[in-house]
Amino acid sequence: MSFGTAYLSAVLKKEGHQTSLICPYMFNPTGVSRKIEDFKPQMVVVSSVSDQFELSKKIIGFIYDKYSLPIVIGGVHPTVDPDECMDVRGVLGVCIGEGEYALLEFVDLLEKKKDYSRVKNFWFKKENKIIKNTVRPLIQDLDSLPFPDRELFDGYADTSNEIEFMGSRGCPYQCSYCINKVLQTIYKGYGKFVRFRSVDNLLREIKEVLKKYKSPKILFHDDTFTLNKVWLREFSEKYPKEIGKPYIANGRIETLDEESIKLLKKSGCIELKIGVESGNDRVRRKILDRQMTNERIIDVFRLCKKYGILATSFNMIGIPGETEEDIKDTIELNRRIMPFRMGVSIFKPYKGTLLYTICKENGWISNRKVSSYFEARSTLNLPTISHKKIKYYYKIFKLSVYHPILVQFAKGLIFIGLYDFLVGFLSRVRRFSVKFLTRKQKDVIMKILKI
Repeated sequence: MSFGTAYLSAVLKKEGHQTSLICPYMFNPTGVSRKIEDFKPQMVVVSSVSDQFELSKKIIGFIYDKYSLPIVIGGVHPTVDPDECMDVRGVLGVCIGEGEYALLEFVDLLEKKKDYSRVKNFWFKKENKIIKNTVRPLIQDLDSLPFPDRELFDGYADTSNEIEFMGSRGCPYQCSYCINKVLQTIYKGYGKFVRFRSVDNLLREIKEVLKKYKSPKILFHDDTFTLNKVWLREFSEKYPKEIGKPYIANGRIETLDEESIKLLKKSGCIELKIGVESGNDRVRRKILDRQMTNERIIDVFRLCKKYGILATSFNMIGIPGETEEDIKDTIELNRRIMPFRMGVSIFKPYKGTLLYTICKENGWISNRKVSSYFEARSTLNLPTISHKKIKYYYKIFKLSVYHPILVQFAKGLIFIGLYDFLVGFLSRVRRFSVKFLTRKQKDVIMKILKI
């Protein structure tokens, strides 16, 4: 579920507007036409991230040509590069940053056929000129927002295993691969950037959602769930009494100590997802701007094991300035912390980030395209390591951590082209085990098939 889209819909519906959703993963003119002709919208809002921008352009052009509807675009990519979005044929306006009340104001004025060109947060084309309005202050009282519109995603989001929630907005850090620094710059002087909902407000939403969706687990998507220890203490007292369901959350090394991990355990956290990113101190601190030591990472994972919380590590490879030896350091660090699960991704340079600027200035960005952050392909031509070697380490990363004795066997399978088939088969075995085996049997399967 996209929380941004769900909040936009909730705010519009609260004020009497109707909304509908289409989530295309590829360009499907028939599907788009069917949705528009069934729902008969008066306008279209497109939300886009950078990897999906080319798809967004195709959809916008198709709708504009066939239906002549007003189209505005918002989301991460339009926020960091509104100029590029304003050049897209068919785009009437671009929404920058937090869009709930900006979109509501625009829709109200459009419906009343009044001038909308001065709506804050929006850029508009008017008489061959671009009107660049300033942003409005950030929403400080998140409790004032209606709960996100989950019904909008019925048929798209799978709520059978996990239901997603967010208790906060904003991240105070400025990692070189993330757009948070851009957002902080845009909103400087426009209100507190990191904001938390009250614990009571969040719990009310969870109770309401659980009446409809009987999911066994809850997932909190907050970037900084463990940032506010005062909030976490209150949450750890109220959540077990009022909800009592196991949950999964994201944790950041800098915000995790023994007290916070004990509070997470007390409240019902069963799994903590933690960004390690690199096992090389130089890459992590000098290039990624993640100011944490290997010792601190090792200690946090040790504490998670001590208090019975499953810890997942997130890692990146193919980082600008990274070498083969640096990737081996990341593998070695994961061997030391031995996470319950590992996420491994190949670095992608996104507009608005410091690392994108560095890659562009050095001519490292290739013409290879990806459609998702999780796609196993490097879009860079780095002087320190080839994109083929990056993909090789991506393939053997998990095996190198959990089953290093099998790496030589995997090399042979990669050479003859059977490795991907084997991994796919074992992944299907794992999915089968999750559905049909007992917890003890699942644990055995997990230990064997961690590749």
